[in-house]
Amino acid sequence: MERAASPLPIHSFNHISRETENVARMEDFYRNVLGFQRIRRPQIKFPGAWLALPGRPDISIHLIQRDPSAKCILPERALCSPSLKRNGPQAIRRSHHLAFRTENIDKVRDILDKRGINYFETTIAGTSIRQIFFFDPDRNGIEIGNFPEEQPPFIDDSEEENELSGEEESM
Repeated sequence: MERAASPLPIHSFNHISRETENVARMEDFYRNVLGFQRIRRPQIKFPGAWLALPGRPDISIHLIQRDPSAKCILPERALCSPSLKRNGPQAIRRSHHLAFRTENIDKVRDILDKRGINYFETTIAGTSIRQIFFFDPDRNGIEIGNFPEEQPPFIDDSEEENELSGEEESM
């Protein structure tokens, strides 16, 4: 059987995202029960926290404040956002997803186009990190980004950063 296009050029796992109604409670659990440490999070327009496993800063979890406009109680909120606009891949950003790193985000976009896969592309403000979000066949969220090879540095608890705050982003 001949392939329609090459596989995507991904080569490493980047992070797992979990949405929550209480970022502080989830952060407390992951830090105090599982031993994760805070890492720097860019100024993203919705609340959250990024945590990495000590000794393995390349393994991280991104806690994301649940979109308050999403009324569905299913675990995968992207499937049940209230507006049709948000039912597409752009909703993955605020929902559970697997994220992978690539060094060639343009090739990822080209291959998705060739395969006819609908996606949402964005850039994290203040960075050169480009992200592409799309669904697998079972509508599980997938993100591919041109993330740095290394995760952000750990945050010293004495630092005065308010990483849990953020403004609601309009999409």
